[in-house]
Amino acid sequence: MCTYNPLCPARDGSCNCSRMKVQEGILDPFPVGLYQQDNSTFMYNMFRMMMEQSEIIKGAYEQTRQVLEKLLENNSAPSKSKPIPETIEGEETSKAGLLNYLCGPKLSFTHFLCLTEDISLPLYKERCFSVSINITNSSGAKAILPHPVLFKALLYTTESPPKLVTTNTSGDKAMRGTIEVESDSHALFKKIIIKEVTSHFRNGVLYFVIMPQNADFIKPLIIEDFVIKARKLISKKACKKAKNIEEEEGEEGEERYDEEIEKQ
Repeated sequence: MCTYNPLCPARDGSCNCSRMKVQEGILDPFPVGLYQQDNSTFMYNMFRMMMEQSEIIKGAYEQTRQVLEKLLENNSAPSKSKPIPETIEGEETSKAGLLNYLCGPKLSFTHFLCLTEDISLPLYKERCFSVSINITNSSGAKAILPHPVLFKALLYTTESPPKLVTTNTSGDKAMRGTIEVESDSHALFKKIIIKEVTSHFRNGVLYFVIMPQNADFIKPLIIEDFVIKARKLISKKACKKAKNIEEEEGEEGEERYDEEIEKQ
């Protein structure tokens, strides 16, 4: 009889009962992987996640494309700021051309600037002068603005395109004094001094401009043929005359002094 299996008829031990006993003692290993039901659920979730990611990427691509198209349109479209009129190098800029350069094609103004007194030209370098202006409406009557506006005194060349003159040939400020005034009706630019002569510029003249800031409804005041000459020197005859007057006053004073001493 087999010692491993009482039902085995083999008596000489030629049976395989001993091997079967050993295999019964070995536990079945835990199955690697997922069950069929779990595997299908996992694959479905993975597929859904991939589809959602695909939609997100597609949406991001569409947004990026729209942004790039808008940027390209803004770069290719003309600027809405005041356009600089086409000019030909070497030509002169007229008064109307300078107005177009400063304000653009819009030439419909509701308010204007006018001088209360004419400026006596020519002016002289480093000799102060004043400019007084009034704000008027379209009918020429003096107007009062609802809010004060800043006005600046500027110098422009007559070349094309015109250039703003800020410094003189020495590198100093070309104009000093009261060159900025804030007002709602009347503005007085006191003691303006120009440290440059207009002979250094084309045609020997400049444009003197009173420019309103952030007020497109006010027409700038442009004075053409603005001439600044070198300082006027006193002639020798005037110096001698002044010296003679001083000497005469001195002699008269000495005579009066002698008369007072004799009386005493």
